[in-house]
Order: sequence, then C-alpha cells, then structure tokens
Amino acid sequence: MSFLSEIQLGQITYITGLSGSGKSTLLRQIQKKHTDAFWVKREIDESLTPIEFLGAETSEALSWLTRFGLGEAFLMLKPVYQLSDGQKFRLQLAKS
Repeated sequence: MSFLSEIQLGQITYITGLSGSGKSTLLRQIQKKHTDAFWVKREIDESLTPIEFLGAETSEALSWLTRFGLGEAFLMLKPVYQLSDGQKFRLQLAKS
C-alpha cells in the first residue's frame, strides 16, 4: 500500500524533510489523488519581496513571516521568485 492511498479526506498530515527532498512534489501527487484537498493558491507578484507581498506594517509582516518559517533576513528580502515552492506555499499561508 502506498503512502498516497493511506491519506484520508479530513485527515491532517504533516510532511517534513530537507530542502529539495520532494515535499512539494509529494503534495502535488496528493492533490492529483484528492482533488478536494485543501490547497491555498494565490497569485503572487514574484518580483516583490515577502514583506512587500504581505502588504502589512513591517513589524506585523516580520511577525507573520517568522511564524511561518520565513523569518531569516535573507529570505524576507529576496524576491519571491527566488523562494522554493515550499517557501512560496508558506508565504501564501501567512498572507491568508
């Protein structure tokens, strides 16, 4: 039995791993199997920095970015297009 067949609707599944280990690829496979799975998708102007994308006061943006694992200065200040898929996903969650 594969991992994908064990995931049930309504279940919360935590996926973790090193950068580049395939977490985003796995999430795309889950989405194909469970088309009704919750998936936040928001258009992002990828030329913006994460702080600019959030559109909040700087202190509030820093707080949200830190809560979603994007609190390192070099991540906050680089354009969104340079973030990994996982980092972009967390940025979308922070905006939500």
